[in-house]
Amino acid sequence: KYWRLAADQGLAEAQFSLANAYFDGEGVEKDLVLAVKYWIMAADQEHGGAQINLGMAYRIGYGVLKNEVLAVKYWRLAAEQGLAEAQFNLGMAFHHGFGVLKNEDQAVKYLRLAAAQDDPNALNNLGDFYYEGQGVEQDQDQAIQYWKRAAEKGSAAAEEKLRQLEGQMAD
Repeated sequence: KYWRLAADQGLAEAQFSLANAYFDGEGVEKDLVLAVKYWIMAADQEHGGAQINLGMAYRIGYGVLKNEVLAVKYWRLAAEQGLAEAQFNLGMAFHHGFGVLKNEDQAVKYLRLAAAQDDPNALNNLGDFYYEGQGVEQDQDQAIQYWKRAAEKGSAAAEEKLRQLEGQMAD
C-alpha cells in the first residue's frame, strides 16, 4: 500500500520495490505487466536496478514482448552507472550477439569492468574466455586466476572447472 502511494508520487525506489513485489508476487498478486510498468517508471528516473530488471524482462519476454535491442539499451544505461550486473549482461550480449552485433572486444571490455568489481559471473566467464582464447589470447594460467577469484566469490561453476583441471593434471 505504501510503496504504491510513494510510487504513484514518483519515487523511483518505491517504483522499483513495487515492481519487484509484482514480479515475485510478494504481498500482491503476481503481475508481470504491472512489474514492467513500475520498472519503466523507475528506469526513466535512472534507477539502475530497475534498468537491469527491465533489460532482463525484455531479454526473456516477462510482461512484455521479447526485444533484445531494448534489453541491451537498458543494460547499457545501468552499465554506464557502473553496475556490475549490467556490465556482465552487456558483455554476454556482445559475446552471444543478442540485441547487438557479436563483438568479442566489447564482450571482454564489459566483462572486465564487472570483474573489476568482483562479479563472480564475469570472473567465471573471463576465465572461460582465456581458457578458450575467445576475444583474448589463450592463457590457461590467466583462466585459472579468474576461476579462482570467481570461486572465492561463490561461483560453483568456477569451482567445478578448477576441480576438473586438478583431475586432468593428476591423470
